[in-house]
Amino acid sequence: MRAPTATFVVILLSFSTSAVPASAFDLTGHWVGKYSCKGFAAPFTDDGKQVNKYTTSHPQSTLDITQTGGGAFGAVIDLNNGPFRYNAFAMTSVKSNGAGEVVLLGCSTANTLPSASSGAEILRASVKTKNGVVKASFKGVSIFADNFPEVETCKYSYTRVDSADPNVDICE
Repeated sequence: MRAPTATFVVILLSFSTSAVPASAFDLTGHWVGKYSCKGFAAPFTDDGKQVNKYTTSHPQSTLDITQTGGGAFGAVIDLNNGPFRYNAFAMTSVKSNGAGEVVLLGCSTANTLPSASSGAEILRASVKTKNGVVKASFKGVSIFADNFPEVETCKYSYTRVDSADPNVDICE
């Protein structure tokens, strides 16, 4: 049986202040890339046909991250066309302190489905960085749902192009 999302968020946030080791890598900066989604929605019309399944492609996407101390950070995808805001937590690989995984929780994620305009999302990504090098990689998968109703699975791929802090706040 799955725990409600709110319980998961509380558990995740408690990790950010407890015994989980801080991230050795820093993901702060501006990233460029793409994402694509496969979805299933309430029947809608597409070119005169009623359909449930659909795909979307976003070949020019941006990701901005501010990571300040520890593993917790704020992230926003497509700041100028969205935006999709997240709280996140980084976990360092035991094999390399420049690699690991991150989990991003959509700011509107709760234990009930939010409105169609905000949705609920959790994203898991693997990341690779090198100390003193701007270029880094972020590859992930997310599950999204809203009360439109629709559900999506999305794949993300980004490369960091600038390590300047975009000042993304953690959402509350």
